[in-house]
Amino acid sequence: MLSSEQVRERLKTACEEAGSQAAWAREHGMSAAYLHDVINGRRNVGKAILRALGLERVVRYAPQNGNGGGRARACDHQSGSRAGMVPKKATP
Repeated sequence: MLSSEQVRERLKTACEEAGSQAAWAREHGMSAAYLHDVINGRRNVGKAILRALGLERVVRYAPQNGNGGGRARACDHQSGSRAGMVPKKATP
């Protein structure tokens, strides 16, 4: 599992390999301004970026206070604290 920050690091690397953020954004059909905001943490990593990086968003659930019982809360991908991204499996 990757944190949002690790996904942003992968995105930065992909942009460097493409030559620039603008080049990567153009290649993947999105605005350079949006990409810049994602890289700098002002916007969440969206589906198009995850798809281009070969990742998918995964939501996990965990017990509150580690007690294993009672109500469990959803680990929302917006919070970033328990969210993760995993490499997307290739389809045959």
